Amino acid sequence: MSYKDNDNISKTKRTILEVSEKLFAEKGFDKTGINEIAERAGIAKSVIYHHFKNKDDILQMLIKSISEELIELKRSIRDSQSEHSDSAVETTLKELLVFWEKHSRIANIILTESLKNTNEIPLFALWDNNIARPADVLKSDLNLAPDEILQTIEGAFFLLFMPTYCFAIFEEEWCKHYDVASSTARQTFISLMTETCKNKIWLKR
Repeated sequence: MSYKDNDNISKTKRTILEVSEKLFAEKGFDKTGINEIAERAGIAKSVIYHHFKNKDDILQMLIKSISEELIELKRSIRDSQSEHSDSAVETTLKELLVFWEKHSRIANIILTESLKNTNEIPLFALWDNNIARPADVLKSDLNLAPDEILQTIEGAFFLLFMPTYCFAIFEEEWCKHYDVASSTARQTFISLMTETCKNKIWLKR
C-alpha cells in the first residue's frame, strides 16, 4: 500500500514523505537537506526528526512503501490470471509499465542512488522486498534446489525486472530522441519481452 493511502501513517508523516520524494527527484538525494524538506513542508525540522531518524530513513520508507504497493499489484495480477500464456505475460508487462510510469519519481531516485558508490543499493532493497514469495514458491511448488532457485531469481532480475524498470524510466526520452511514437515503442518492447519470457521457469508458478 502506498504511504499516501495508508491510514496508519499520520498526515504530517505523509506530507514529509511526499515533499521528500519531490525534492529528491528534483535536486537529488545528496543535495536535499532536512532544512529544505522542513521548509517546503511548512513544519519545524524537529517534527521531521520526531518521525524519522535521518534522511536515509525517509528514503528507506519510500522504498518500503513502493515495494508493498508493487507486491500488491503482482498479487492482483497473479490472482486474475489462470495461466501463464503469452497474453498473460503481455498483460503483466503492461501493468508493470503503468505502475512505474505512475511512480516515475521514486523509480528515478532509486536508480540514481543505486548507481552511486555506496554500501547500500536501494534497487537491491526494492528487489529483495519482492522476491520472498517467489522464492518460497520455487522451493515448495517446483521443488527446486538452492542453486536452481538462485539462477531463477537472477534470471528474473536481469531479464525481466531490470529491462521493464529501465524502459519505464527512459521511455519518454527514448521516444523523443529517436522520434518514435510511445505506443509503437511500448508495443515493440512488450513483444520482445514476451518472447524473452517464453518458457522461463519464473513464470511457471
